[in-house]
Amino acid sequence: MVIKLENLCRDIEKKENEKPTVTINDINVEIESGSINGLIGPTFSGKSSLLFLIAGLLESTSGSIYFGNKDVTKLPAEKREVGFVFQNYQLYPHLTVLQNIMFPLLVKKVPKKLAKEKALNIAEIMGLTDILDKKPKSLLAHKRVQVAIARAYVKSPNIVLLDEPLSHLDIRYKNETRDLIKKIQRETKITTIFVSQNQEDAIYISDYLMLMNDGALKAYGTPEELYGNPENQFVAEFLGNPAINIIKCQYNDDEESVKKAQELNKKEEKVESKVVEPVSEKKPALLDDDIDLAELGLGYGKASNEVKKEEETKEELPEDEVEEESEEEKKIEAEVPKGILSFGDQIFLDDKTPTFGERMILTKDTRLAVRPEAFEFSPNGKYVMHVESFEFTGRENLVRFTLPGIDYVFNCLAPIELKLEPGMDIKFDFKRYFIFDIIGRRIR
Repeated sequence: MVIKLENLCRDIEKKENEKPTVTINDINVEIESGSINGLIGPTFSGKSSLLFLIAGLLESTSGSIYFGNKDVTKLPAEKREVGFVFQNYQLYPHLTVLQNIMFPLLVKKVPKKLAKEKALNIAEIMGLTDILDKKPKSLLAHKRVQVAIARAYVKSPNIVLLDEPLSHLDIRYKNETRDLIKKIQRETKITTIFVSQNQEDAIYISDYLMLMNDGALKAYGTPEELYGNPENQFVAEFLGNPAINIIKCQYNDDEESVKKAQELNKKEEKVESKVVEPVSEKKPALLDDDIDLAELGLGYGKASNEVKKEEETKEELPEDEVEEESEEEKKIEAEVPKGILSFGDQIFLDDKTPTFGERMILTKDTRLAVRPEAFEFSPNGKYVMHVESFEFTGRENLVRFTLPGIDYVFNCLAPIELKLEPGMDIKFDFKRYFIFDIIGRRIR
């Protein structure tokens, strides 16, 4: 079932002359039918409050909640047909595992024989058939969680809400239980929202992620979309372990800075940009060498060899078949800001426009963001890192390093084949990066 939230808000009224505390702030999202959605965010970001609003256990101040086409905003919890798993599981201690799973069906007046049949089917999916006669107090924590999950799904509700079901489990049983959550959700195809403090659990289980902060929904999309294409700095910083590297930068568009950046380019090539329609006059240069960013996958359009081939092809075409630059393209090209983005002793020309939303001009203060896996080690690298320390993580090395003129310790992931020693210098390139403005909006 599709779940839709429209302008959903919840305020907590305080005493006279005090402003109300906003716990849920204008949430708009449509949750795909049959999907499992990870609801993540910092502590006190509003995750559980949102779950309780959907379940009907809290009242909203304004906005609407739809289950399919039905507005359930004012509907009491018992009439919403929701399966809920609380953090403390809330199993009935005097009932057996089988009786606990059957309980919501019996409450709905389902015939006992049919209720038992449904309960046994769910118990088999969850791997509980060998403990059906046991009572909760004799079960390990992960089995109690699994019983609670089975009970939530057995009545085929409109939606299942899981409030941090894995938070008290150790790694072995956590992995087992999250596999079972995926399995039962795939079998039943019931729309599910899964709250977690652990982003790795949420990413592993979920089709989509809902990322909250300060009561607001900051992003909604697949784990791959949010990780690889974050729309703001908060999303980029929250997702990923080790965390993304964020470096303060300066953007200077005065004539002297532009001239300095242009002098760093020894070669002048025209490279088509993926960001804007017109061809850029110059491609970025790192330090005092030229580099083809397209070949590194940084989103700067086609590689130089591809452009060269296109230019050769274009020269062979009759004049009337050569495409001329439109007036609109010329206008866009005229709007492209030119300047240098610099950090520490590292400088490169940046003459592209933003890729997200409105056309925003770079502010003086910006942020360069590079994920730990986005470093490429090569003898011909254009940067040189100074290794401070490193540690083996099982599949690669986590390296902490510095760059000249930057008061920041970077984290990157390096292959175990790369020989490392503290104090050594290694050449590298960036495979990809993001740029955010001073208030955290993504501009590259």
